[in-house]
Amino acid sequence: MAAHPSPHVPRSSGVPTPHVGFRPSPQRLYLPLYIRRSCTRTVSRGQLRYHPICLRNALISPIPKPNRYDMASPKSYRPIALLETLSKLLEKIVAKRITAMAGHLNLIPPDQFGGKEKSLCLDAGLVFIHDVQSTHTQKRFASAALLDISGYYNNIDHDILINGEIGEFFDLANRGVPQGSPLSPVFLSLFTAPLLYRLRSNGMNIHAYIDDIMILTTATSQEGCVSNLIDDIHDLTDALGDFGLSAKMSKTELIHFARTSQCMTKNLPMRLGDRAKDIVHPSEWVRWLSFFLDRRLNFKTHIERLATRAKSMLGGMKMLGNMIRGLTVFNARALINACLMPILTYGFALWFHGRNSKSLCKILQTVQNMACRWATGSFHTAPTAILEHVIALPPIHFRLRKLCINYASKLRHIPANSQVNARLPPVFDSHCPDVAYPAPLSPINAIAAYTHPQAEFRTPYLMLPWEGIRHLPDRVSLITRKDRIANQDSDPRSVVLFTDGSSIVKNGVCHNGWGWVSFKLGRELANGGGSLGPRSTIYNAEAWALLIRLRNILPFISRSGATRIAVFSDNAGLIQALLSRDPSGAPSPVDLTARTLFDFLVAHPLVSADIAWVPSHQKIFGNEHADRIAKHASFFTPTPFFSGKVKCSENHTKSD
Repeated sequence: MAAHPSPHVPRSSGVPTPHVGFRPSPQRLYLPLYIRRSCTRTVSRGQLRYHPICLRNALISPIPKPNRYDMASPKSYRPIALLETLSKLLEKIVAKRITAMAGHLNLIPPDQFGGKEKSLCLDAGLVFIHDVQSTHTQKRFASAALLDISGYYNNIDHDILINGEIGEFFDLANRGVPQGSPLSPVFLSLFTAPLLYRLRSNGMNIHAYIDDIMILTTATSQEGCVSNLIDDIHDLTDALGDFGLSAKMSKTELIHFARTSQCMTKNLPMRLGDRAKDIVHPSEWVRWLSFFLDRRLNFKTHIERLATRAKSMLGGMKMLGNMIRGLTVFNARALINACLMPILTYGFALWFHGRNSKSLCKILQTVQNMACRWATGSFHTAPTAILEHVIALPPIHFRLRKLCINYASKLRHIPANSQVNARLPPVFDSHCPDVAYPAPLSPINAIAAYTHPQAEFRTPYLMLPWEGIRHLPDRVSLITRKDRIANQDSDPRSVVLFTDGSSIVKNGVCHNGWGWVSFKLGRELANGGGSLGPRSTIYNAEAWALLIRLRNILPFISRSGATRIAVFSDNAGLIQALLSRDPSGAPSPVDLTARTLFDFLVAHPLVSADIAWVPSHQKIFGNEHADRIAKHASFFTPTPFFSGKVKCSENHTKSD
C-alpha cells in the first residue's frame, strides 16, 4: 500500500495507519503473500499459532471516562488498544467466521444482542420497549435496573474461551480481550452465553448488549417489582462471581415505568444491603445504549438530548465555513448527512410511531433548519422548504419514515428466532405467543406496518463465509466472450442452460414469470417456466429459474457423464450475487442456487461450471427461447410464496 504522511496515532511499531492511495507501489503486489507468510510462519517451527506474535503487540491509549473527578485513579480511564493494521485485518476475517458459525449453531442466546450479525442496539431497544408496553397492556407494573460490570473486558477468563482444556499455568496478566479488537464483541458474547442461559432458566427477563445489562421485572404492584429486582440482582451477582466477574453496585440505576399519570406519584427506592450506600434511589430517566428512557416512555428527554448534541456538533461544523469562505454547499451537505443526521435520527424506531411523533419531530426539524441555513448561507427569513429543496435534504419526518421502511425490510433477513421477529404480530410466521403479548403502542407493531407477512424471506446462514462457488476457482469460470456459446454447444461433455425473467403489466397488475431451457450438442433437452405473482421482480424470477433447473438437471449430469455445465443469463446482478463471497444482500433463491451448485461440485470433483452473461434481445437463440417461455408463464397461476422454507411448484411447458 502506498503510505502517505498521516496525523493518525501510530501503532506499536511506530508506523501510522497508512492511507491507500491511487499511486501504485511495489509493496501492494506482495501484500497477500506477506499476510500469508506472517500467519503461517510459526507452523513450520512445530507451533500452530493462529495469530503471529509480531501482530499481537498493541499500543494502549487510555481515554478519560466522562464525569470522573478523581483522574489519579486508573478506573477513571478506558484503555483502548491500537492494534496493527494487519492484525486487525486478520482478526476481522476470523471474527467474521466465528460470528457466522455462532449464529448458524445458535451459540449466542437471544437475550444477548451484541456480537451477532444483523443485530443492532436498536433491536435491544425495540424488544425492551415492547415488553414494557405489553406489561402496561396487562395493567401490571414494570421496573428495570441497570448494572455495570467492573472491568468486563479486562477480566475475561481465557480458560472458558478455549473449551475448558487444562494447559500450563499463566499469570493473571494473560486475561481479558483488548477494547478495539474486531474479535472482542463475539468473544465477550460467547463468554457470557452460559451466564445468560443460566439466568434465563431461572425466569429472569434480561436484556444485554455486550456488557450493558438491563433487568426488567413485572408485578401487580411497585413493591412487588422492587422485591423481584432485589432477588434478580442477587442471582446475577452470584452468577457473575462464578465467572470471575463482579458488578459495581454503586453504579446500579433503577427506574419505575408509569402506566398512567397517577403512577408518577409513587417512586420507591431499592435496598440491596444494610448500609446507606446500598440504597438505590429511582431516577426519572436512565441512559441505556445511548437511549434516554423516561418513566412514561414519551422520549421527550431522549429527543432533547439528541437535539442538544446535534447543536453542539453543528457549532463545530460552522467553524469550517460560512457564506463567504470555507466549505461548498455540496461538501456542507455531505458533512450534514455524515455527522449530523445520525445523531438526530438515533433510536428513531422507538418513538416514531404516531404517538407524540409530531411534537418530537418539530424539535429535530428545528435543528435541521439551522443546518440548512448554515449550508446554504441563507438568512433566517428564508423559507425552509426552499432550502431543503436546494440542498436535497428531505424534512425530518420523511427521513424517519424512510428509515422505518429500511428497518422493516431487514425483518425478513434476520434469523427467525430473533427477539424482534418473535414479537411481531400473529400474522407473521415468526410470531411467538410466549413473548409477543399484544401491545397496541408497541414500536415493533408500528414497524411491522411497513412490511408484509408474505414478503420475501431470506434464509440466514445458508452460505457460510468460507463457502460458495467462488471458493472453487479451478472449477468455476466466468465466460465473457459471446463466441464461447457455440463452443459449449458443440462440446459433448457440456450441458448448456439459459434462464430469463419477464415482467408484464396488464390492467394495472404486474405479472412476473420465469423460464429456462437446456441444451446438449445443440439439441433441446427440456424447458419450463412459472409465475411468481405481482410482488416479485425480474431478478427474483431469474433466480428461481436458475434454482429450479439446477435442481432438476444436476442429477441428469451425474448420470449422463457430462463434466461441464454452462449457465447463461442476461442479468449481471444475478451473476455477481451468485459469485459473491458474501451474498448477504441477495434473496433466498440466489443463496439456494449457490448452495446447490457448491454442494454438487464438491460431491463431483470431475465436474466444472461456466457462468456467463449474455446480452438480451440480441438474437441469441437460447436466451430468446427462455424469454418467450417466461413471458408466456407470467400469466400462469402464481407459485405459492415461500416463508422460511422453500415451497415452489413448477409448470413445465415441455419436457422429455
